[in-house]
Amino acid sequence: MYAKSKTPIVIDGREIVLTNKQRAEMRVKQLSLALVQQRINEGWTLKQALKYNSTYVTKNNEICWMIPMIEMSFYIPVREKERINVVGARITERVKKGEWIDEILGDIDYYVEYNGRTHYDLATDDIERKLEAEKLEEERKKRLKPWLYDGTPQAVKPSEWFKYLCENDLMKKAVR
Repeated sequence: MYAKSKTPIVIDGREIVLTNKQRAEMRVKQLSLALVQQRINEGWTLKQALKYNSTYVTKNNEICWMIPMIEMSFYIPVREKERINVVGARITERVKKGEWIDEILGDIDYYVEYNGRTHYDLATDDIERKLEAEKLEEERKKRLKPWLYDGTPQAVKPSEWFKYLCENDLMKKAVR
């Protein structure tokens, strides 16, 4: 039998300690303890909270599979997803190719939530972030090495060692 771990979750006011087997399931599905607790608070059973990975969320009081895209997110209820066999990446690819979501999913029920962010908005934000980062980097360089930017001449006097190397090692000598 598996030993119990020490961090409990709260279900209906009772503290329940997850077993190592349940924790292993959480690691495989990349679930945090906080997410499992949030799901239980939203009305999921412990079995449901551990069964589904992090792409499953509560939408309109139903457990739904979320397919996030840039401009919108699709939510397919679990009862509908079990009826069909679809993969989120394939749906995303097909939508990008120009297919309508109705053609892909057929007659199943789903929810759509518009994110309010378009490709143009995201690209503009990305460009602004890069310009701001370049500006901050330039300011940092000016702060660290102001003599490179204030017009100070950058002349360096050759040392005795440099002169020695130039005379003896670096330059070809005339052999007589």
